[in-house]
Amino acid sequence: MIKLESLVEDCDISTQEGIEEACRRIASREKDVDSRLEEILSQQCQLEGKMRNIGLALAGLGVVGDKTRNLSTQIDHTSQLAEKVSAKVRRLDEARSRVSECQQRVHDLIDLQLCSQGVITAIKEEDFEKGAVHVNRFLAMDKNLLQKTADDVSGSITSVSKAVSTLEQAATQIRQVVNLKFDEAVKKDDLASVERFFKIFPLLGMHDEGLAKFMTYICTKLQAKAQKELRSSMDIAKAEKRTTVAYSDTLTVLLENIARVVEVNQAIIENCYGAGRLVPVIAILQRECDDEVVKLVLEFNKNRQIGRRVAQINDFIKNSGNTAAMGHYRKPSGGGSMDKLNAKDIDALIGEITIIHSRAELYVKFIRRRCANDLDKSSLDQEAKDAKLNELNEILQKKPSEHADAGSSWNLPSLRTLLHGRKRLESDRPGQSGAGAAMFQHVGRRVLYHSQVHS
Repeated sequence: MIKLESLVEDCDISTQEGIEEACRRIASREKDVDSRLEEILSQQCQLEGKMRNIGLALAGLGVVGDKTRNLSTQIDHTSQLAEKVSAKVRRLDEARSRVSECQQRVHDLIDLQLCSQGVITAIKEEDFEKGAVHVNRFLAMDKNLLQKTADDVSGSITSVSKAVSTLEQAATQIRQVVNLKFDEAVKKDDLASVERFFKIFPLLGMHDEGLAKFMTYICTKLQAKAQKELRSSMDIAKAEKRTTVAYSDTLTVLLENIARVVEVNQAIIENCYGAGRLVPVIAILQRECDDEVVKLVLEFNKNRQIGRRVAQINDFIKNSGNTAAMGHYRKPSGGGSMDKLNAKDIDALIGEITIIHSRAELYVKFIRRRCANDLDKSSLDQEAKDAKLNELNEILQKKPSEHADAGSSWNLPSLRTLLHGRKRLESDRPGQSGAGAAMFQHVGRRVLYHSQVHS
């Protein structure tokens, strides 16, 4: 509220002009106040209407409170009813689970009798697949549950025990027969029968035995094929004009044969034995692979005369100051004949060793990828998968126990000797083309890299 003194404080009321100015200000302020009062009075009807509405709303709040209390009571009643219904539903679920268990026990008893009768018939008819299916169904049953069912049902203990005994004896008999039939098929080299009985082993719970027997059979086939290819490797290489890479070609064929075995049989193993069983298969195949590679390396060392070449280079390096003997090697017999140390021969030798290392590296990558995919499809936990991968790494990195020195002639020190000798030959023959030196450096870098990786 504006006081009168504030309106006239700057007016000089001692003069007539000041008094008139103060009167004008007071009159102007009075008009403003009158206008505001008229505006407020004009809203009186609206304010009275709103007040009436508020009064009615306050009266209705009591009704809302009563209805809210009634709703709360109904909700409490519904909650109690829901708890009662939930308890009844739980009892129904429990009853249903008991009925389901009872049905399963009845089905097991029925299947037990059917399997007991069917397995005897299958053995008589030599229908081993059908008999193995019956045994597999029996092995999937809970023996304790069967015995409990027999105890609960009066008069069925004897029949259940008899059926169980019959199936156990039949399982033992079928296992023996399947083992015998598989061995006979292997002796006859009957691949169809071998595959037939190979698929029966997992139904009898003999997963490891089946894989071991089948892979052993495959290894005998690989061994015969590898020996044949090794004997004919030089003849084939001469016919195809690939004598400088004859042994690398033979190794390539050997590794391709093993990779093809894995590729072809992996689907069968997954379907019949389940995923996650490829690592034990690789363990068996890798032992055969190591044996065949050792034989190939021994033959390679013998025919390529690796030891003699290394001795030549060592002698050449020692006598590098003697220009008359440079590039020659005197035979240990003491004779006067001298062997020429040819840089092209060393290049070809290093090139073939490089190819051998690269093929081995491709093979290892293939095996790792296949095993990783197989483990990804399995239901093993991550810890078990990691353990399998570690086992695979140990298998691939393990060196053959026999002929441990088979690869000593092309290990890293010997390769460095070959490379060093080749470099000395290149430097001592400045008239040779630069293309040979460039090829030597490229091959040298590759072979040293692969040697360090696989050593």
